[in-house]
Amino acid sequence: MNDYQINDSDIADGKAMAAVSYLGLIGFLVAYLTSKENRYVLYHCQQSLVLVFAWFISGFIMLLGVIPIIGLIIMVLFWLFIGIPLVVFLIIGIVNAAGGNV
Repeated sequence: MNDYQINDSDIADGKAMAAVSYLGLIGFLVAYLTSKENRYVLYHCQQSLVLVFAWFISGFIMLLGVIPIIGLIIMVLFWLFIGIPLVVFLIIGIVNAAGGNV
């Protein structure tokens, strides 16, 4: 925790907003705009922004699903190797943010 220069008061004050930051683009914006000065929230905003971009890019991959047979194969492989891990990372992020972990 000391690597990021985050003190205990930032963690105590920012747990809720850090967890909110993982709720998509709107959650990121709400957490970032309301808690710019809290280093703990900013850390989790950075982490959630990576997930938001990954979901955004994955939306374009999902457009390939309209291709008859190849699209179905791409969709199945996408959910196995990208979709499920993104959901797992999202859950891990929320649990760590609410638990006070960096």
